[in-house]
Amino acid sequence: SCTSTVTASLTTNPLPVPSLSVFPKTKNCLNSKISFEGFGGVAYYWMGPGGFNYGGKQVTFTASSLSYSGTYTLIVTDTNGCRNSTLTGIQLDPLPKGNLLGTVMDACVPFSSEFKFISDSSSAAQIKTEWTINSTVTKSGKKFSYDFRIPGEYVIVGHLTDTATT
Repeated sequence: SCTSTVTASLTTNPLPVPSLSVFPKTKNCLNSKISFEGFGGVAYYWMGPGGFNYGGKQVTFTASSLSYSGTYTLIVTDTNGCRNSTLTGIQLDPLPKGNLLGTVMDACVPFSSEFKFISDSSSAAQIKTEWTINSTVTKSGKKFSYDFRIPGEYVIVGHLTDTATT
């Protein structure tokens, strides 16, 4: 019986080793601007929560909804067409919220009003407050008083910081 040998040569390529950077960090507040940058390939594709899909080495977006929290996947492709992926998680904290209540909100000058910040947030105890009255006077704390001596419209703007979050 006749026999012969057949030889075939093939090449195996290593998978690319993807990595990524997240700016400013993986835990952010709602409405933060977040940037991803991928490494380890020549083509980059990003996938994430809520139908997030993007092609490119870098991607920047504003996390305008808590639905941006979750796992993001980076798929890299190398010059041989080999693909590999890596994951990262993004956590978004809600913005602090509440109301400012005043004892007197409409009266003839001069008068004084006591103000109190009320929040139903689960981290209400950690909310730091600073108040600006007509862009000039600043008050700190969850309770403050103000003497109104000049007639007119007053705008009180609150700057709320949840010290329990990022």
